[in-house]
Amino acid sequence: AGPAAVRYLEVQVGGDVDPQILRSAVLRMRFDGDETVWCPLGDFFGSGVGLNPFKGKYRQVSADGTLRCRWVMPYRRSAEVTIENLGEKTVNVKIRAVVGNWDWDERSMYFHANWRYEYPLATRPRQDWNYIEARGRGVYMGDTLTVMNPVVGWWGEGDEKIWVDGDTFPSHFGTGTEDYYGYAWGGHGTAFYERPFHAQVIAGANKTHGYNVQTRTRALDAIPFKEKIKLDMEVWHPREVETAYAVGTYWYGFGGTISNRGAEPAQAKRTIPQPPPAPPATERPRRTAAKPGPAQKVAGAIEFEDLKPAKVSDGVEVIERRVPALRWSGGKQLLINGVKAGDFVEFEITAEGPSARKLIFYGTKGPRYGTCRISVNGKPAGDVLDLTYTKFEKTGPVELGVFEPEDGKFVLRFESVDLATIEGSTKSIVGLDSPGLARWAKCYRIKIVVNADTFTQEFDRGLSERQAESSFLFSLLFYLLLFALCYMAYRNAVNNYLFNDDFLWLSSARYEMEFGNLFTYRVIGFFRPLINLSFFIMEKVAPGNIPQYYYQNIFFHYLNSILVFHLILSLLNNRTVAATTAVFFIVASFHSGAVMWISARTTLISTLLLLSSLVLLTRQAPSRKTLIFSLILFVLALLAKETAVVGVPLVSLLYLFFRTKDNATFYLRALLSFTAITLIYLIVRSAVIGTFVQSNWAPGAHVAQNIIGGGVYQLLPWVAETLLIVSQ
Repeated sequence: AGPAAVRYLEVQVGGDVDPQILRSAVLRMRFDGDETVWCPLGDFFGSGVGLNPFKGKYRQVSADGTLRCRWVMPYRRSAEVTIENLGEKTVNVKIRAVVGNWDWDERSMYFHANWRYEYPLATRPRQDWNYIEARGRGVYMGDTLTVMNPVVGWWGEGDEKIWVDGDTFPSHFGTGTEDYYGYAWGGHGTAFYERPFHAQVIAGANKTHGYNVQTRTRALDAIPFKEKIKLDMEVWHPREVETAYAVGTYWYGFGGTISNRGAEPAQAKRTIPQPPPAPPATERPRRTAAKPGPAQKVAGAIEFEDLKPAKVSDGVEVIERRVPALRWSGGKQLLINGVKAGDFVEFEITAEGPSARKLIFYGTKGPRYGTCRISVNGKPAGDVLDLTYTKFEKTGPVELGVFEPEDGKFVLRFESVDLATIEGSTKSIVGLDSPGLARWAKCYRIKIVVNADTFTQEFDRGLSERQAESSFLFSLLFYLLLFALCYMAYRNAVNNYLFNDDFLWLSSARYEMEFGNLFTYRVIGFFRPLINLSFFIMEKVAPGNIPQYYYQNIFFHYLNSILVFHLILSLLNNRTVAATTAVFFIVASFHSGAVMWISARTTLISTLLLLSSLVLLTRQAPSRKTLIFSLILFVLALLAKETAVVGVPLVSLLYLFFRTKDNATFYLRALLSFTAITLIYLIVRSAVIGTFVQSNWAPGAHVAQNIIGGGVYQLLPWVAETLLIVSQ
């Protein structure tokens, strides 16, 4: 009799508790005559499929089959607890409920627990899977999700979407199922964990293959609703498979509040599907990057890269270039890099006989290309070729004409006409692939490729005063645009509070760090002395000023976007590409975690220093002084975060793709210096932390995951863009 409240509920399941028992044995509860709880035991107590021991604030599952619940369930007049066995096996259970006093008033609500199950659930087309939709007044308190993943591979990147009351767009829009349940890197971290309000009670050991159970309950983050609430979870899987989803939802509602979930006895009776066995490692499908097709070998061709120029005008640079994605004949070409109109190069090719030959030109056109005049034995060969284009692509066959050899040879001359102007810098390139010389009757081909710049022009070389003024105005306006975009994207971050590691960083900086121990002091085991200094100074100057941290993060991100712009500009000399990359960098949603989390300033500061180092390498004239300052910045980047080791592969890319005759030695010295500094850093870091791998990560995971994770912010935005340009 009430008013009262069930304050503790315990169910003891006897015997061998197999998974089917906890699915087919259903907890039913009625309060004041209305059934508000209908949920299988496993899903109600957070165990999901099978008996999976864990302990949280509201529920606890023990290995001996004891299931405990501490939800407070008030009622006005009466309460009824029933366990209904829908399965074929006999189930022995004991129920114990502790009832306490309750003052029922206008604020009192009934406890609800509902369940939904679907199998098979197709992952294509992609869809949002509804947990629950309730109408009336109440508070949403949590849920338990059980997923059967039939294959080896991560399943849980789907976002939660929660509509409250009059929302036309979900006011809660998450970043992944694993984030909703309180753990990141779900596809990698498959270990059991438990916390007061969330837990992963079971996860597929082989990259989440099999059953995965996550549970989350809410306290301060409970979601009140006055009219209605709807919660969907996106079903996201990289492969087209059939999964199984089951969810138990927990909420409170005032009298008259209803939901779209009721009893589902037919589903609870169903046999729990078992995932197929995981294939052996050698049979598992691997995701690999698409590889370019084989090089298109021209029949009967003589490869230009095997020839030496007979004549070259002063200042012209001849470089062999290999980019597999373009599939040149023989896989490479010869680049002729001119710096002014009239620059030329000549090749002498021995004729097989006195007969005339038909010459056909196959080229490449794209941004930064100029126009080229071709002659054979001093005679014009076709029209002047305009090879400028908005993107990189092949010209197709261009007939040059029919020519007779002179003195037993063909003299092919390539001459610059009008040079493309890029940021005031002018440069023209001719890329020569394979000339095939054949008798006219056989129509063999000559293939000559005119290709892009070597991507090594110095920024703003030779700008006139008017061009300089225009460039300055563009930069100023563009910086203002980046600032506006950054402010609009992240202005709400200053209202955030501390999260996760933030508490440790701030408390350590305020109470434990001293100037003498900043180099060796480790927060959560990390060796990041420059970040220690950052927090130490902040807590001395403005202790506890949380918005100031977020303002700084936003500013760091803004500066990084400017550096991305100048890095791409110095490498490609294409202001459009550089500006597009910088805008993409500043607004890309996957950077929000770095900007909107105080602790993530490790990535922001490290990236700021690393990008500064690379910009210095590429923007300044090669010199010892430039290299020294660049290395100092790189050392500071490493002391901010270990992911700065990506500096080594980045400088490698500079050497492989952007070196010229003038800077090749400089880039090689930079690469060797970056590598040596990285090795010294790793030794020092290992000495400070006592091991190469930090103790709070699985063996090998810390280094690998941090390099990959840091790449999202430090490596991807500009390298991906650069490689895209080069590969085309």
